[in-house]
Amino acid sequence: PCASVISFRFLFFCVMSTVLGRWWVIVMSIPWLTKSAFTCQASICGSNESTRKDIRATVVRYMDLAWILSLRNLSQ
Repeated sequence: PCASVISFRFLFFCVMSTVLGRWWVIVMSIPWLTKSAFTCQASICGSNESTRKDIRATVVRYMDLAWILSLRNLSQ
C-alpha cells in the first residue's frame, strides 16, 4: 500500500509540474501593453496638457482594443 501511494504522489506531482510549467510559459508569452503605453506617453508632444492627455488616452484605448481582439482570436 505504501509503495502505491508514493508512486501515485510522484506521478501526480510530475504531471502537475508539467501542466503548470506549460501554463507559465503561455502566461509569460502574452504581450503586455505596459512598455507600449510608456513609449506612447513619452513620444506624444504638444503645448497643451489636456490635448496630450486626450491623445494618449485614445491611443492606449485603441491599443487595448487591438490587444483584446487579438487575444480573443487566439483563444478561439
